[in-house]
Amino acid sequence: MITKDDLKSLLGQTFDLTDAHVEALLPLAQEREAANDEILYRQGEPAEHFYLLVEGKVILEAELAPGVTASLNSIKPGYVFGWSALVGGNHDLQARAVEVSDLVAFEKDSLIALMDKDHDLGYRIIQAILRLIKNRLDTRSAQFLRILARHPDLQLGSQ
Repeated sequence: MITKDDLKSLLGQTFDLTDAHVEALLPLAQEREAANDEILYRQGEPAEHFYLLVEGKVILEAELAPGVTASLNSIKPGYVFGWSALVGGNHDLQARAVEVSDLVAFEKDSLIALMDKDHDLGYRIIQAILRLIKNRLDTRSAQFLRILARHPDLQLGSQ
C-alpha cells in the first residue's frame, strides 16, 4: 500500500504539493501493476485515469498505420502521464509498459472533483501539467526543426 510519504516523494518531482494536498490525494491513489508489454490505454480511447509511474518504464506511442507505431516519449519513475483525463476527451497516444511497472492511477472524475473542491490543489496540478506540456512541445519543436534543417529540398545555408 502506498503511504503518504511515498506519494509525497513521488509527486514532489513534478508537483509542489503540501502535506494536506497529499493527504487529500491518498484515498484516490489506486496502486496497480502493469505486465511487460501491457497496453495501459490505446490511442482514441476515452481518458479515464491519470497515472503516476512508481517503478518500471512506460512508452507513449502513436499508431501511424495498422501495426506500425512510433515511440514518442519514455516515462520514467516519478513522472505522470495520461493527463488527457484531466482535460477531457480521448487519449491522443497509446501508453505501453515496456517492463513490469508499478503505477498509481487516479480515476478522473474523483480527481477532478477533488481539484474543484480544493482550488489550490487544482491550480498546482494544472500548473504542473502545463509545464509538462510546454516541455513536451519544446522537445518536439526542436526535433522537428532538426529534421527540417536536414531536408535536402530546403538546402538551408547554401543559398
